[in-house]
Amino acid sequence: MAMLMQSWAYGALLQREFERKYPVSCLVPERLRARRLLLMERNNSLIEAAVALGWQPAE
Repeated sequence: MAMLMQSWAYGALLQREFERKYPVSCLVPERLRARRLLLMERNNSLIEAAVALGWQPAE
């Protein structure tokens, strides 16, 4: 459950910092791309870890 909460937090940061401001990823300024990539990777790795432990997303 903690992994999913962390994943949700990273997703919320992505939404707030990038998706609302830059609806198309190519619009993200170059100086911010590393931050966006870091948040995406952490979000995805936590979801993958939860799935590996047996978690399944609701349909």
